[in-house]
Amino acid sequence: MMVNPYDDSRLMLALQIDHSRVAGFFAAHWGNKDFARLEPYSSVVLAAHEHDIGWWEWEMKPSTLNDKGFPLDYHDGSLKYLGQLRLDFYKNAVDHVLPRDPYAALLMAMHGVALMNAGYGKYAYPPDRTSDPRVKAYVDHQEQLRVELLEQLRQSEQFKSFTSDEQIWTNYEYMEVFDQLAQFVCNRYPLNSKARKLGPTNTLNDVDVPTKHGMPAVKIMIDTVSDQWKTDANEVSADRVKRHLRAVQRQNMFRIIPYLAKRILGTIRHHFNVVKRLFSHLPNLMRMSTGRPTPYTERRTFYYWLFSRAARTYLPKPFAGPLIIFSSKGQAEWHKKRSGPLALGGLTVKEIPAKHLEMVWPPYSTMLAEAFDAFLDPKAD
Repeated sequence: MMVNPYDDSRLMLALQIDHSRVAGFFAAHWGNKDFARLEPYSSVVLAAHEHDIGWWEWEMKPSTLNDKGFPLDYHDGSLKYLGQLRLDFYKNAVDHVLPRDPYAALLMAMHGVALMNAGYGKYAYPPDRTSDPRVKAYVDHQEQLRVELLEQLRQSEQFKSFTSDEQIWTNYEYMEVFDQLAQFVCNRYPLNSKARKLGPTNTLNDVDVPTKHGMPAVKIMIDTVSDQWKTDANEVSADRVKRHLRAVQRQNMFRIIPYLAKRILGTIRHHFNVVKRLFSHLPNLMRMSTGRPTPYTERRTFYYWLFSRAARTYLPKPFAGPLIIFSSKGQAEWHKKRSGPLALGGLTVKEIPAKHLEMVWPPYSTMLAEAFDAFLDPKAD
C-alpha cells in the first residue's frame, strides 16, 4: 500500500488494488492525435487494471508493520518484510487473469519481472534484485511462462496480429507508463503536494512513453496545478480572465488558437447547460413562486441548484460591527484578504487545524466549540 501524510496526526492509505484500478482508468482513456490507441485494447486495459490484484487478500488485513510500527508502505521494502509472499502476490495475479485473457496475463507477468530486474535492465529503479535466490526463481518461472504464452498467442486467431516483438514490448512499456501514472496520483495528497519523497517524479522516473507505430518514444512531464490556480465559486470574472491570460502566455504560438477554441467551446457549453438546468427547474420555480411545496424527491437537486446560483451572484457588503471567521487550516490569510475590507468593526480569524469539512468532526469539533464559547462570552476566560 501507499502511505501518505494526511495531516499532522493521520495517514492516508492508498491500497495497491486501488492504485491498480487507477492504472486501468488511465489505460482505458489513453490515446489521441499524438498517442496511438491501445491494441489489443481490452487486453492492455485489463492488464493495467488487474496488475496488483494479487495484493487483495493481504491488504484486507495487513499482517506486517514497518520498523516504526506504521502500516507498511510499498517503498519501505516490502520484499524485506514480506519475502516470498511479496513475490506470490504478482504470480497469483497472473494466475488469476490467465483464464480470462492470456494476452493480459503475459503483460502482467512481464511487469512483475520488471519490478525485480530493473525493468529488464533498462531503468535504475527499482533496483535489480535477482541476486536473491527467491527472486531469481520467481523471475525464471515468469519468464518461462512468458515464452510459453507468447507461443500460444502467436497461434491464436484472436491475438496473433498483436504478437510481434515490437507490439509486445510496446504494450509492456504502456504497462510501466500506466503504473507510474497511477503511482504518481495515489502517492500525493493533494495532487500538487511536495511532501512525498518516494514514488515517481513528475517525469515518471523517465520511463519511455510510446507514441505511434514507427515513431520514437518520448518522455513526459506532469504539471500539477498549484494552489494559486485553484478556482472556486468565489472566483470573480476578472480573476478568471487573468487566469486564462496566464495560461495563454504559457502556450507556444501554434497552440494558442486550439487553446482559445477549447475555452470558447467550453464557455458555450457551460452557458448552454446553465439554460438547460434553468428550464429543468422551471416547474419547481413556479411552485415556489405560488407557495406550493417542492416534491420531496426533487428537493435535493433543486435546493442545491438554488444555493449554487445564489452563491455565484452574492456580493457581500461592508458590516459595521466586528467580524469573526473560523477558518480551516491554511486559509486564514485568504480570509483576511477577502473579508478584511468588509469588517468595519475589525476582523478576527480563528484558524482550526483541519480541512473545511472536518472542522465539525472530533477532535476538531471540540476546538471549534471552545472557540465559539470564547468569542460569545469573553469573560469566561
